[in-house]
Amino acid sequence: MTALDNIDGLIGGPRTDPQLREALSKGGVGVWSWDLDRDRFTADEVTRRLWGLQWRGEVPAERILDAVLPGDAERVRAAARAARDGQDEIDLVFRVTRPGGEIRWTRLRAQASDELSGRRLAGVAIDITERMRAESALSATENRLRRAQELGGALAFEWDARTDTVVAAPAFKALYGLAPDEPMSLTSFLARVHPDDRERVEEDQYRLLASPGPYESEFRVVLPDGRVRWLLVRGESVADGPGRATGLAGINIDITGRKQVEEELRHSKREARARFREIRALYQHAPVGLALLDLEMRFLRVNEFLRDITGLETEQHVGRPIFELLPDLRESLEPVLRQVLETGEPVRNIEIEGGTPRRPDVKVWWKFHAYHLTDDYGATPGLGLVAEDVTAQKRAEHARDLLGRELSHRIKNLFAVVSSLVSLSARGNDAVKDFARTIRGRIEALGRAHDYVRPAEWGRDGGAQRSMRQLLATLLKPYESESEGRIRIDCVEREIGAAAATAFALALHEFATNAVKYGALSKPGGVVEIACRELGESFELVWTERGGPPVAGPPAAEGFGSLLARRSIMSDLEGTLGTDWAPEGLTIRVVMPTERLT
Repeated sequence: MTALDNIDGLIGGPRTDPQLREALSKGGVGVWSWDLDRDRFTADEVTRRLWGLQWRGEVPAERILDAVLPGDAERVRAAARAARDGQDEIDLVFRVTRPGGEIRWTRLRAQASDELSGRRLAGVAIDITERMRAESALSATENRLRRAQELGGALAFEWDARTDTVVAAPAFKALYGLAPDEPMSLTSFLARVHPDDRERVEEDQYRLLASPGPYESEFRVVLPDGRVRWLLVRGESVADGPGRATGLAGINIDITGRKQVEEELRHSKREARARFREIRALYQHAPVGLALLDLEMRFLRVNEFLRDITGLETEQHVGRPIFELLPDLRESLEPVLRQVLETGEPVRNIEIEGGTPRRPDVKVWWKFHAYHLTDDYGATPGLGLVAEDVTAQKRAEHARDLLGRELSHRIKNLFAVVSSLVSLSARGNDAVKDFARTIRGRIEALGRAHDYVRPAEWGRDGGAQRSMRQLLATLLKPYESESEGRIRIDCVEREIGAAAATAFALALHEFATNAVKYGALSKPGGVVEIACRELGESFELVWTERGGPPVAGPPAAEGFGSLLARRSIMSDLEGTLGTDWAPEGLTIRVVMPTERLT
């Protein structure tokens, strides 16, 4: 007889064993009985407490089913129907809802029997909530670990050599380009291995079967679409009871990305070494002096050319302050280096004269370029210095300057001589006096233009820029003295070069001469307005005359002076010259490329 046979006594009959009942209660095991014919249910205190029931004695079974979670109630009813239909043993797990909403897991184990009163189902109720929670947590943990392995690319497998079958997840098969339901064997596995790696991998499989132990290998697989993937396999032999290897178990990791990075790193290292050799060769053999200084302006490194300039060996530079070796440079160069350290901005083309340790008594002209160095964190570990010996260049520039000054002086004298020759040739000959006066005016205009650009050209005033506005004022000053306040200039401060100044001098001289003879400056009250501006990539000069004699229209024939002015604008300045002979006064418009000004 089993405990289930005595269930009526446990519930309260005369055969109740108090010790057994107490033991069941202490163990959280409740007993119950279900009269299947009358559909009446009876349970002990443990069962009622487990299910959160408030009643005592027999109750309709439907009241018990009210405590069962709706999703599980139908399974309980189905078990009761099966017991009525003759099934003798019931083993069922379901959930109940206790007052307050708490859900508990219950396991029922019962046996059906036929008695005089009818068909009865009696058994025990066990609270398995904690076990179910533990199993659920374990299952969730296993799923998370499995998912973590998949996300990390570590996919497990097991190969049974006896049946030549591979057991693995679908993600594992996907590494080899196989469908989830596609069978995998050693043959299909090796068919995916790259031909250059296949023999080695196959030998490893059989070696491990013959000599069990841990295993690690890297090889390539070729997917059906032709892509190549690198895999890392780690595992060990699987042995049966006597210790014979029956297969392999382990993980596969896709290391294609790592291999690509390694290859790129090797390529980068090769390139870096090649670049380093190039930079080192450039540094050592560059035709300029190169040096690195620390924050205290001590030499860290110098190249061969700088050693040639100073006359000292490398070890005589390293660790010593720059101004200890080159004291003549301190006054001019130290503020520049401090500025570079403070601002981080490079400074270029600093020319300084000073002696060197090689020949302290001979002054050398240096041209320096200084820049700051930064490390990977943006800090400034020191300064870079480029030094050129420009002594020969300076001497050549000085000689050229002297030659230029002499040449300019002689050209100016030639203008004076030619102007004098014209005046002397016309003396006593009234017929050519007007012609001589015109020629002399043109020569003098060229002389003024030359004299205007000469100081900037040869550096006599420190290289000051010459502007179009200044040129106009200089060229028209003689006409302003005759007609004071009647020439008005509104022009941008635009730099002008020597060639453009000469062409403008000839043209403006003709404009002004005609204005004095025939235009606005030939009558009191007449004015000339000159406006110039930049229009994108073009430069425009507008000469406007107002208040002079009425203009009847353009002349029947263009004079030599006007022709000379037009050719100067078109040929020398690549511009255009337009005229508007309006009755109220002449307007001349000169348009040229801005770049031609300089």
